[in-house]
Amino acid sequence: MSEQELVPLAQVETLLREKWMVVGTPGSSRACTLNLVAVTSRPEDLPSLLDLLDHTVQHHPSRAIVLVPDETTPDPGMAAAIHMGCPGGQAQQYCCEHILLHVRPAIWQHAISGVLPLLLPELPVALWWLRPFDEDPLFRRLCELTDILIVDSALANPPEDHLRSLPDLRLRCSERLLDLGWTQLTPWRELIAQAFDPMERRPYLWELDHVHISVTDTPEGTVSALYLVGWLAGRLGWRPQTHWKGKGRTRELRFTQDDRDLRVTVHRVDTPHPTPVVRVRLSAQTAQTARFTVEPGDTPTVAHITADVGNVHVRETVRVRWLDRGHAFVEALRLNGHDPFFEEALGIITHILEGR
Repeated sequence: MSEQELVPLAQVETLLREKWMVVGTPGSSRACTLNLVAVTSRPEDLPSLLDLLDHTVQHHPSRAIVLVPDETTPDPGMAAAIHMGCPGGQAQQYCCEHILLHVRPAIWQHAISGVLPLLLPELPVALWWLRPFDEDPLFRRLCELTDILIVDSALANPPEDHLRSLPDLRLRCSERLLDLGWTQLTPWRELIAQAFDPMERRPYLWELDHVHISVTDTPEGTVSALYLVGWLAGRLGWRPQTHWKGKGRTRELRFTQDDRDLRVTVHRVDTPHPTPVVRVRLSAQTAQTARFTVEPGDTPTVAHITADVGNVHVRETVRVRWLDRGHAFVEALRLNGHDPFFEEALGIITHILEGR
């Protein structure tokens, strides 16, 4: 965004009216169901963020206010630019306003004074925080306005510290909190559940003794592994007996379920992969050995579910859509910041990370 496109905040409403005169077409209208405040780290992030917002308004029409620190912001240190998001191109039925608020770092903590007048009254406020928290005073001020808080633990390195902070954020900022690292795992959770859909496989869920999760050696892989472990443990009633420690490629966690012991192995692989999760294998040792494997297929739109029970081998190929960051964000807004399974998994993760 070049400097000459920035206008003083007092001119934002005038610029919006001019934009509507340009993009308005017969039959089109402004649509808005919430205020979305996105806070990013640098101007270079804006092109990809605007692409994501253009995708988001197809599902969740909103007025977006994007805050970005920018040393080149003209006096008095806070200025705005306008981008119109109109799904459907020339055939659009509605458009949404994206207000880009550039702020000099020296007055960053006062940026809320620019946000407040731009919020549409009587609509919920979703805060998407894309920066480190680090006791940012602006974050604390925005929390007072926030109905829904969306974060992305995979942006932190290491992500474990970020995950540890989430329960406290729910208390201090908003109970309606979601992590994109969780929503991005929706296809994986569905595929694992699908592996046990046949009634004859259900009993093996309660006899599992080893789960092996392979992930990429990235922050995204670590977040995915922890959320999968938290989800499985919460849904199946596993109690953590060890905590997340060590720095090698392989980590092992131990759990109990009633009077049974079981273990989870997380292995990080140093190879490129289309998703942060490479493979999930669940094993049960009963009267006969059973092993269930879920992994992506050879093309980006399919996955394989393999069941080996005794001497019987069954391999299913199913269609799947892995969620990129944009689709995960849309899913988080659809859930409206409340997912009891996420809250359950986050509680398990907190125990694992803190060794309680």
